[in-house]
Amino acid sequence: MDQDEEGSKYFKSLTPGKQRSLVYLVTKVKNPESRVKKSLAIMHHLRLSKGKLDFKQLNELIKYYNNL
Repeated sequence: MDQDEEGSKYFKSLTPGKQRSLVYLVTKVKNPESRVKKSLAIMHHLRLSKGKLDFKQLNELIKYYNNL
């Protein structure tokens, strides 16, 4: 998050519960490579949606990142 200022700004503007949900999505994955991909997908989604969470779109983006 420190490297992505725009994504970090959107993440910090979310409610604490939504932040916690996104952190949980990343930390429940054991594989470090998968964690990075999921984190990148979340930050990409926040930038695209201007900070509005849409879990359906986010899941599609996560699937896309997992296939890279």
